[in-house]
Amino acid sequence: MTQKDDETSKVVPFARRPSRTGAPAKPRHLRKQQARAEKAAHAAANRARYGRTKSEKQADRADTQRIVKLVDGAKRNTTAGDADKPET
Repeated sequence: MTQKDDETSKVVPFARRPSRTGAPAKPRHLRKQQARAEKAAHAAANRARYGRTKSEKQADRADTQRIVKLVDGAKRNTTAGDADKPET
């Protein structure tokens, strides 16, 4: 079965024509497409996580330590006796 392709004016097999909606017609193709998208997202996360230079990792570690130190310095110091007293 062939059908005329409007754009190129050549005969293209019907099964090879792209769908008009862009979505796969069969559930198997949909599952494969979703798996490819998940795999691509996982690969992108790994590239961001592991694909850095040593200096970038050290700078990131230093920023994290600086933030932790800043937050810890801003915490209130309470004594054990103050926590048991009800506020009046």
